[in-house]
Amino acid sequence: MEVTLQLIVEGGHATAGKPLGPLLYPYGIDLNKAVEDINSLTSDYKGLKTKIQICVNTKSRNYKIMLVKPKSSDLIKQHSIKNIITKANLEKVATMLSNTDIPIKVKELEGTCKSMHIQII
Repeated sequence: MEVTLQLIVEGGHATAGKPLGPLLYPYGIDLNKAVEDINSLTSDYKGLKTKIQICVNTKSRNYKIMLVKPKSSDLIKQHSIKNIITKANLEKVATMLSNTDIPIKVKELEGTCKSMHIQII
């Protein structure tokens, strides 16, 4: 039987305490290894609340961790300072969201910045 758990962790800063420990302990998963895997998966999103899904096989006690990409507006907020963002930071955000068509993704992010009243320099 497989169980899917969804939770929100701070990127790169998950611990074996709440909410992970009490959630995963009943399934017999090695908590330290799971925390290490989550932190390595979310290391690009340090300081940002990140959604993850953990699929646990209850018989074999194996698990698979999947990252749910954060919203583009949250990434823009993280990379902007006082409502100003640079073109280089926009390109960095674009690569975090998509591996293809970076120039198109940057144009989409520019539109998001305008709607959020963030100036692009």
